Amino acid sequence: MALHVTNNEITSDVTEHCAHRTNEGWEVSWLPDRVFDRNCVVTAMLLTELYVTDPPPWDRLWLLAAQWEREIGIDRRRDWL
Repeated sequence: MALHVTNNEITSDVTEHCAHRTNEGWEVSWLPDRVFDRNCVVTAMLLTELYVTDPPPWDRLWLLAAQWEREIGIDRRRDWL
C-alpha cells in the first residue's frame, strides 16, 4: 500500500479512489460532500486503503482505523460504499 501525494492530488496503488484539491480544500472520491484539510485528507486516504484491503477483523490496524475515523469524523458503517 502506498499513497502518491502531489500538490493537487492523492492517489493510491491499491484503489481507484483518490483525493483532489479544490478551492475549498480537499475532497475524497467516496466522500464527495465533505471537505478536508491536507492532514485529514491523507488520513481519509489511509482509511480508504485499509477499507479496500480489508485485513482480518483481529488485525491491529482496525484499532488505528477507529482512532483515525474519530479524528476526521468518518464512520465506516455509515460512510463507506
